[in-house]
Amino acid sequence: MAPDRFRPFAGEGVETDYPRWVPISATLLSSMLANVLAVVSTALLVRMLGGEAFGKAALFTSAAMTLGTVTSSGICLHILRVTARVVSGEEVRVQIWIGTIMGQCIAALISVGLLTMGLLQDERSLFEYFLTALSLHFTTSDALSKNRLVGGQRLMPLAGATIFGSISTVGLQLLGAYVAGPRGYMIGFAMGTGLNALSSWLACQASLPKMGSWPIGIFRRMRERELLGFITLGTLAACVVPLAHWLNSLMAAHKMNSYGEVAMLTIAMQFFNMVIFVPTILNKIVLPKTIKADFNRDIDDSRSEAQRQTWRMILLTAPMLLAVWALSDLITSIYRFRTPDGITVILCFVGGSVLACAAIPLSNYFVSHSKMKLGLVGNLLWAAIYLGLAWAIPGGAISTAISLFCAYFLNLIIALFLVKASHHAQ
Repeated sequence: MAPDRFRPFAGEGVETDYPRWVPISATLLSSMLANVLAVVSTALLVRMLGGEAFGKAALFTSAAMTLGTVTSSGICLHILRVTARVVSGEEVRVQIWIGTIMGQCIAALISVGLLTMGLLQDERSLFEYFLTALSLHFTTSDALSKNRLVGGQRLMPLAGATIFGSISTVGLQLLGAYVAGPRGYMIGFAMGTGLNALSSWLACQASLPKMGSWPIGIFRRMRERELLGFITLGTLAACVVPLAHWLNSLMAAHKMNSYGEVAMLTIAMQFFNMVIFVPTILNKIVLPKTIKADFNRDIDDSRSEAQRQTWRMILLTAPMLLAVWALSDLITSIYRFRTPDGITVILCFVGGSVLACAAIPLSNYFVSHSKMKLGLVGNLLWAAIYLGLAWAIPGGAISTAISLFCAYFLNLIIALFLVKASHHAQ
């Protein structure tokens, strides 16, 4: 087979006959479609429900996505890392079972907390808390399945699952909002996450070896110190960012006494995702190979390559800031911003996404060399800056946006310093 063909890692599945550019293009196009559909559906939902009602509902749907990072992020990183290091197929199967059990158990514990909170308060209905908990389990399952596909380099099934899931989720959200308003939107969101999880699971069933029955001694393996240490640190490092975003949305609504601030931040976050999605998807594709390469080469070379990739990321993504500024009048008219703050919030988020892209290679360096403590320290400092500035600066969404840009700028400086410090500590 030619060297530019895709080969699976660690015995996952069978070899494919696709040239390299085909699955990569399919993955990028499917992710682009998902982002475009999210932006279009948000614009329609804001018009259908109004900024206040949409913001109030979006606070709960975004909570499900945010909590999904808690239940799956560290586990998914571990599965990718194990797969990329060419562990035996049986060992990969064991680790996938461990990830599935641990992810759903963590989701169950969080769900109990959500339902208890729903029983103890009167402002929101218990049904809305139930929908959030249900969406959390679906989101966890979807993340684990998609990372199995990435680790096994099954990018064509991944692209198909992404397209089906995105269309289903957007369609059900819009249909629910049209039929039953904000509650219908939340029901549609929960059903969409369920179809997302189902499509990803079916893609795994069709393209990867079956997981089979529970491995013997799996609960003993789940208590291994190295496993728990990596997953715990990876989870904490990965969930800090989305949790900080969600808390700042809640803070913005509280400061201005308006859920319209949440709607504005939701729109801005989608522009953030539009900028970062290509680097993120490409990173998912190459991360297994990056981990494998870093495992086999000198740490000095790995550090230098991470720093070079950081500056390349800035050069590649910075033009997006100019593009959004040039289209500011059109964006304002589409979303019907009533104040100039709307486009300023979006510009700050886009600028922050450029800096976030630049930090991706540095994060890969921490993962490859199991320096998760450094990654966690960087993210905690970022969150402290982000939350602290948002609280101190007057205003709602605009204060959050300014704080986000400042936090990502300082985070990049801190990450570069930590990489350099880790080199001197060798």
